[in-house]
Amino acid sequence: MTRVRRMSRFALPALFAAAASAPVAAQQPFGGLSLEGRQALAAAMVKESVPGHDEAVRRARMRVLELLAADELDLDAIAEAQATERQLVQRDHARAQARMRDAYAELSREDRQAFAAAMATREARIRRRMQLAQDRVEMLDTIMRRHAERASELRRGGGRAGIRQVADE
Repeated sequence: MTRVRRMSRFALPALFAAAASAPVAAQQPFGGLSLEGRQALAAAMVKESVPGHDEAVRRARMRVLELLAADELDLDAIAEAQATERQLVQRDHARAQARMRDAYAELSREDRQAFAAAMATREARIRRRMQLAQDRVEMLDTIMRRHAERASELRRGGGRAGIRQVADE
């Protein structure tokens, strides 16, 4: 029960502050677009089914791993397998971008601007979260390094003398 109280006491004000600072349109799915705009973008975001494509990408990735695990390292073969995978993935990405471009052409000026604002807000939020995660990892690395240094110092006897002096008094 205490954990729930803490969450509401600290998390809710932060959530309200974040919500208040972002434009209303950016807080809604598809950035507050019209029904037509939402439908056009939703249809464009559905992955196009290309028979055999996903399997070809999987095979290309497995080929890279097989070459990497081989007894003899063949960097030229790895580069070739990576190029094959990259071509497959880039082709899929190009198709997705073309679908989005076609959807953009169907949007009104207001929908385009609302979508762009929502995507910019989303990108900024993702970057902030990534930076926070990176900061946490760096902090944990520092703590772990200090603990390792202290443990090493204790193993060398650096911390025991102080403990003995207190116990002897």
